[in-house]
Amino acid sequence: MYGIGIIGCGAIAERRHAPEYAADAACRIVGFYDPQTGRAEKLAAEYGARAFGSLEELLADPQIDAVSVCTANSTHAEISIKALQAGKHVLCEKPLATCSKDVRRMITAAEKAGRVLMVAQNQRMDTAHRVAKRLLKQGEMGRVLSFQTAFSHGGPERWLGQKPGAGIWFFDARQTGFGVLGDLGVHKLDVICWLTGEKIEKALAFTATLDKRLESGAPIPVEDNAAMLLRMSSGAIGTLLVSWTSYGCEDNATVLNCTGGVIRLHGPCAALEVVRSDGTLLDCESELQRLENETNGTGIIDLFVQGIKTGVSPIPAQEALQVLEAVENALS
Repeated sequence: MYGIGIIGCGAIAERRHAPEYAADAACRIVGFYDPQTGRAEKLAAEYGARAFGSLEELLADPQIDAVSVCTANSTHAEISIKALQAGKHVLCEKPLATCSKDVRRMITAAEKAGRVLMVAQNQRMDTAHRVAKRLLKQGEMGRVLSFQTAFSHGGPERWLGQKPGAGIWFFDARQTGFGVLGDLGVHKLDVICWLTGEKIEKALAFTATLDKRLESGAPIPVEDNAAMLLRMSSGAIGTLLVSWTSYGCEDNATVLNCTGGVIRLHGPCAALEVVRSDGTLLDCESELQRLENETNGTGIIDLFVQGIKTGVSPIPAQEALQVLEAVENALS
């Protein structure tokens, strides 16, 4: 059984990491750390664990084999590197860091330590995405020619259950590095690269701050909307749209136009719709249901445990590096 430490006790740790570790028979949560000690104490009491008084104290505990880093983006690199140097496997929330230079430092630290460094790109574990990946990998739909992908909702304050502008760290450029591109954009860029098995060859980004405001009434200092034009290594082209100002409902849709038909993911009609070039529908319902029944929460913790067992990261940091480099290049 692997001893787990959770660093950062905000919403993502409370709603996803902690309950999914608790549900995994291969894991035991040893302790939590957060600079706001009350948050760590609350989760520690809930899971029968320890609230550590410092990061160093948690990393020095020999009972802890692996950690989740669930802190603000700007701290991901330094905390992850310290954890790796302490001999811990690391699952880090996305984006892996706020710049590609820091991701390279993290990769070097993982290689030197001989430990797994994995980024929590949980959309790869979405059941519809997993079925689409199989179809594309096995060549059932031919090759991808073009695509459209989007991820939009009402903003992090709604997900966190806070009032608009009320001290949301996502709106602090020093802590985030990016706005909606770092929050939602990296999810969809990663999914497109993973589904197609390709790299982003060229990207162009347009960003804007259209509606989100600080408590003072000033616009937030990071983008709340972004659009990208993408060309993949195969020549396939596509678009990405991400937004924190979708106030009606969430959009998490992707359309892949292939030589053998169309794959629609999380569209208005179904989680997965596959239409062959002859107009017939491919029935994937039983496979979707089976994967749903087998998945623990988002599935990302089970995947991380698999990586610890094999010593190979199922979502390598190098792939997160490629995505971050594409964003940097698009914005330069």
